[in-house]
Amino acid sequence: MREVINIHIGQAGTNIGACSWQLFCIEHCIDITGQQYSKNQYCPESDFLSFFAESQGNKFVPRAVFVDTYPAAIDQIRASSLFDPASLVSLENKPALVEEALNQIRIKAEECDNFQGFVLYRSVTGGTGSRIGLALLEEIPSLYERITKIEMALFPSKNIHGSQLESYNTVLASKYLIESDAVFAFDNESIIDICRRNLGIAAKHLNVNKLIAHTISNITAAIRFDGALNVNLKEIQTNYIPYHRANCLICSNAPFMKETYSYNRNDEEQRTAAAISRAIFEPANVMIGCNINTGKYMACSMVYRGDVVPKDVGAACGYVKTKRTLQFVDWCPTGFKMGINYQEPKIFPESDIARVQRGCMLIANHTSISDVWNRIATNFDILFDQKAFVHHYANQGIEESKFVEARDNLEEVQLDFDEIIQEEPLGEDDF
Repeated sequence: MREVINIHIGQAGTNIGACSWQLFCIEHCIDITGQQYSKNQYCPESDFLSFFAESQGNKFVPRAVFVDTYPAAIDQIRASSLFDPASLVSLENKPALVEEALNQIRIKAEECDNFQGFVLYRSVTGGTGSRIGLALLEEIPSLYERITKIEMALFPSKNIHGSQLESYNTVLASKYLIESDAVFAFDNESIIDICRRNLGIAAKHLNVNKLIAHTISNITAAIRFDGALNVNLKEIQTNYIPYHRANCLICSNAPFMKETYSYNRNDEEQRTAAAISRAIFEPANVMIGCNINTGKYMACSMVYRGDVVPKDVGAACGYVKTKRTLQFVDWCPTGFKMGINYQEPKIFPESDIARVQRGCMLIANHTSISDVWNRIATNFDILFDQKAFVHHYANQGIEESKFVEARDNLEEVQLDFDEIIQEEPLGEDDF
């Protein structure tokens, strides 16, 4: 068992964390007080102590630290008896906030016997997620050398914008985004479209956060459940990141179906291994705004959960590989992987999502993510060329040179993707 510390930064990170921990508790049969309830209910054998610490009275406490400058979202978390109150850090003074957050992270790390790394949850479009996240990530590498850092990050959407400053915040955050070992990228617009199209539900933040929580549950399932496919955070980096700065991963899930679906033949066909295998490669199901029908894969895996048969999985994967849109870069033609976790996906109480016996998730490193970086860079340049809103950051001690440095870092990422797409396979003379 190797422990993971989850760090939730800002309002978005806190709200996604609240949904994620609710789902983790359901999956591991832990109630809102931290007690693991009767084994009479189905509760699979799991390695849940990687995410939970056992305290006095057989209570299980999330290995989590929540950090925000505004108390509202964290106060809702504080109302629950599940979390350690000391790990809920809310201070308006940013230096004090960062210091206390690092102190709580240190305490959590010292409690671990075999600490493997961090999972960070934040929106890089907001001030707290960007700047407090930046301050923490400046300190964490020096305090925890060679410890893996995985991020669950909300990026700016293509058409839906919460603030004029999104591109500034994202570019400033990009310095340490590209230093993380892997970044799972999401955006609100793509997930809102999934809510409307697949589930017919309102585009509320709670629904968006729940869909992200389902995805995070699938990403971390192999860490939290016992089985042949157990992985650690380091393996995520090893399997998906060919180059240091090409570290942003895309993901999609299937099936997301309405809770009120009817049990007819058509619905049954939508839930077969073949159907869900095809669905995860649909661009409309990808949870960030990029078109995976263009560009190429650098690494790709299909992760199945629940009642699946290896024979059906093999047949489905064989069919998927024949698709013309499933193209790999020339220098990595075999970067395709699949896995099975036999614990079926869980749902939230009174969920709009139908409970299913099996599910599938795509995790991929795809060159189309460069479209997201290019869009962010373009929006940044339009504002920064006019020096619009820069004075707001200057008032907070962020000099103009920081913008220039961050934009230069992003330029290097863009150039890296240009080279990745253009690289040719190695010939015999290259060995």
